[in-house]
Amino acid sequence: MDLSGHPRFLRAKQAAGDSDWQGQERRQRLPECIGEALLASAWHALNAAEVEAVDIHLHGGAVIAGALALRLHGPVAEASTRRGVWTHAFAADAVVLVQHVLRGGRRR
Repeated sequence: MDLSGHPRFLRAKQAAGDSDWQGQERRQRLPECIGEALLASAWHALNAAEVEAVDIHLHGGAVIAGALALRLHGPVAEASTRRGVWTHAFAADAVVLVQHVLRGGRRR
């Protein structure tokens, strides 16, 4: 995944005085929330036959292990670690990593 558009990297690039910095124009073409993109990829993976669940790592260090289902309502995301019940709610932009759990509990 290309993180060059993340605000932290853009600020570092601007502070370094990089000659190809294009400021606001470049920022408008990039996704607003990396977490939303990660959640979309997790949702897509959950629909694949080889993935059983996903582990969602959040910015503060929390981990939602074994999420079976995901849904997104604007800036708020929900995850279910048990069938039929939404067990976790969190900010979509707090997602920093999604780890796939393959069938049989093998994490990759």
